[in-house]
Amino acid sequence: MSPEPANLKHVPVPVVQFTAAEREAQALAPATLADAVKQFTATGCLHLDGAFPVELVESWRAAFLARHGDFLAAEKFEGTKPVGHRRIQLPVEFSPPFSAPSLYAHPFILPILQALLGPRMFFGIFGSVTSLPGAEAQGLHRDNPLLFGDAINRFLPPYAINLFVPLIEFNDRTGTTRLFPGTHVRSGPEALGHAGVDPVVRVGSCLLMDYRLYHQGTANRSDTIRPMLFCAYHVPWFKDYVNHRAWPFLRIADADYAAIPAEHREMFAWIEHYRGGLY
Repeated sequence: MSPEPANLKHVPVPVVQFTAAEREAQALAPATLADAVKQFTATGCLHLDGAFPVELVESWRAAFLARHGDFLAAEKFEGTKPVGHRRIQLPVEFSPPFSAPSLYAHPFILPILQALLGPRMFFGIFGSVTSLPGAEAQGLHRDNPLLFGDAINRFLPPYAINLFVPLIEFNDRTGTTRLFPGTHVRSGPEALGHAGVDPVVRVGSCLLMDYRLYHQGTANRSDTIRPMLFCAYHVPWFKDYVNHRAWPFLRIADADYAAIPAEHREMFAWIEHYRGGLY
């Protein structure tokens, strides 16, 4: 793993637990939503414990391996984007089972995102980052440079948020996403005053992360691949051309676009402006 400066302050990643009543109703209680928004605003990240049924995530893992498993096992990486040593990003076709609202519009996660980004937010990017056996730790980075500089960044709300859904458990053997809580509103030497946290994320749980937060994938010491689905949400005026200038935002066929439920179509309104583009 990449070394960290000594004597750093450790800021935990907030963990959101869902009550039995919330699970039965498939809706967040107002107090849970308010606490999640407060914690995310302060730290730039959330660990949502058990947000998805385990069997649902296992079905996504099976589908992912059916589509990409042989390709990854053979280490033929044409059409992928390297994002570190033995770590690749690849587009995942937004079609069943990955086009299910239970993934991109989860009833626990969507209200948190809308509270942070506004009700007219967009679902803008979908894909996978997979760490291969033997992958070394990724370099420390933000997913996008600060848009408005250090001086005012600390006063600004998020403009883009990533949802990370592990398809196998994140732990100290398979690796995880090391997060540096609070660094979404801190820069330079001040940001380095916050130590990284390596959350263990079980299957069914997920992470939310401000685009501005410093983070890095840790080493994969296991003998299996570590696939992770990611969904990126953003305010209407933002588009990630740093990472996706020559890379698809979303691979979606016309039939799958037409199948998006009416109550979620506003999240995909940007697609009409990119007809003929990279998706």
